[in-house]
Amino acid sequence: MIPNYLKKELNILFFIIKRNATSLNEITKIMGIPKRTVKEKIKRINNTYMEYLSIENFIISTNSGTISIHSDYRKEAVKYAYTLKLHLLKTITLFNYCVLLVTNFSIKKELLIEQMFISENYLTRLTQQLNAFLANYDIHITTDNGHYFLEGNELNIRLFSYLFLQDSFQDLEWPFQNITMENIRRQVPEEILQKAKKKSHTKNRSLYILYAVLQTRIGAQHFLKVPADNQLKSLLELFKKNFDVALIFHKNPLENLPQSKKESEIIYFNFLARIFISDIIPRAKKANLGRAFFKQDHPECLQSKAIYNKITSLLKEPLTEEKKYLYIYYITLFNALYRLIGDHLLAFIALYIPNPNFYLQTDNSHFTSIKTSIAPLLTDDNQLTFLSNVLYFLTISEKKSQLKIYLQMTKDFTAIYFVKNQLSALYNAANIFITDDYAQADIIVTDTLEQSTNNKEIFYLDSIGNTKSWNELTTLILQKYLAKIQQDDTI
Repeated sequence: MIPNYLKKELNILFFIIKRNATSLNEITKIMGIPKRTVKEKIKRINNTYMEYLSIENFIISTNSGTISIHSDYRKEAVKYAYTLKLHLLKTITLFNYCVLLVTNFSIKKELLIEQMFISENYLTRLTQQLNAFLANYDIHITTDNGHYFLEGNELNIRLFSYLFLQDSFQDLEWPFQNITMENIRRQVPEEILQKAKKKSHTKNRSLYILYAVLQTRIGAQHFLKVPADNQLKSLLELFKKNFDVALIFHKNPLENLPQSKKESEIIYFNFLARIFISDIIPRAKKANLGRAFFKQDHPECLQSKAIYNKITSLLKEPLTEEKKYLYIYYITLFNALYRLIGDHLLAFIALYIPNPNFYLQTDNSHFTSIKTSIAPLLTDDNQLTFLSNVLYFLTISEKKSQLKIYLQMTKDFTAIYFVKNQLSALYNAANIFITDDYAQADIIVTDTLEQSTNNKEIFYLDSIGNTKSWNELTTLILQKYLAKIQQDDTI
C-alpha cells in the first residue's frame, strides 16, 4: 500500500534520527541503499520539510561526510519525523481509502468518491489494488448495495486496523470521523482513566484508538470466535485467569454483550493486550504468569520450558528466578501469538515504519547458536527465525562488561572525591567503577597532560564545575561501555 520509494525515504529519516551522527557509507552498508539514492532521499526529505513545515536543512551534512539532524531540531526530531510521515502518507489516495474503511464498518460509495475526490472508475481500480494488499492479512473489501466494508479474518481485521491507525497517526491526529475522543472517554471505566493520568499522551491515544476499533467492529455485530483448537483455547484462558485486564468489557456498554460473545472477546483482549499494549501489565504480573506456565503440564508450556532450558545452556551465568519466569512468559506469549496468526505476523510487522527490533535480520554467532539450539523443538521455519530474534534481544540484554576509570586529578585536592561520588551515583559500580591500577584502566580522567596510548581513552576534565565537560564525559563512558559489550559476542 505504501510505495517502496516512500518506505525507503522514511526509513532513512528514522535511521538518521536514531544516531547522533552517521554517514553515507554507514547508511548504505546497513540499509542496503545505494549512496546516490540516499543523497536523493535526504534532499527530498529536506525539501518536503521546507515546503510543509518551513523547516530549513532538517538533515545536514559536513564536508567530512558526517550526516546528522540539525541541532535546532534534534530535541523534537522524532515528533518532526512522525509529522512528516503522516503528511506524506496522507498524500497517497490508497492510504486515505484504507483509513476510511477501517474507521467505518460500512461506508457509501458516494461518500468515498466525495471524500477522496476521485471518479467511480478510479475507485474500482483502487479497490483492486487495496484488495491485493489486504490479501496478505486474509482480509478483503466487499461491496453490497453501494456500501463498502471489510470482511475476512475478524482477528486480523482488528489487529490490522489498530496497528495501521496507531502507527500512522500516533498522537498527532484523531483518525475517526464518526467516533469522537470525548465519546470514547465517556465509555472508558473510571479505573482506566485514573491510570491513564500516569501514562503518556501517545499511549493514551493508542488505547483510545483500540477502543474505537472495538466499538466499530463489535457495534456492527462482528465478534471473535473462541479457537476451535482446545489446546490454544485453554492456553488463552490461562492468560485471562492469571491477570484480567479486560476491564472495558465489564464496566461500559460492552458489558451488555451476550455472555458467550463477551467471554470470547475477553479471552482475546487479555491475550492481545499483553503484546500490543504490553506496558499496562506490571512486570511482577508477567513473572507470576511465567511461574504459572512453568508449573503447567500444558503442551505449549512444556515446549516453553524446553526452549528456555536450551537458551540457558548458552548463557555464562544463570538467570535469577524472576528472569526465568519472565523468559517462560515471553516464549509462551510469542508462540501463542504465532499459533493465532501464523505467517501473517510478517505482514503485520511490515505495517510499522520503522520496523521493530525483533524483525531485524540478525547474523552473528550468538544468534546462530540460539537458532541451532532451539531448531529441534520447532517445525515452522518462520516461527523459528522470529522466536530466535526475540530470544536474541532478550539474551543480549543480559550482557555485562566492566569499564575501569582511572582518576588523575592534581590541581584540586577535592576533585577525586567529587568525581568518584558523581560517577558512583550515575553508574552501577559492578559494571563501571574507579580503579587505582592505571594499567587496567579503559578511560583516564585527568586535569593535566597525559600521553595517549592505543588502548586507553584520555579525557581532559579541566574543572569539576564544567557542565559541558561532564556531559561529554558521561557520553564517552556510555559509548565505551556499549562498545566493550558489543565486542564480546558471547553472553
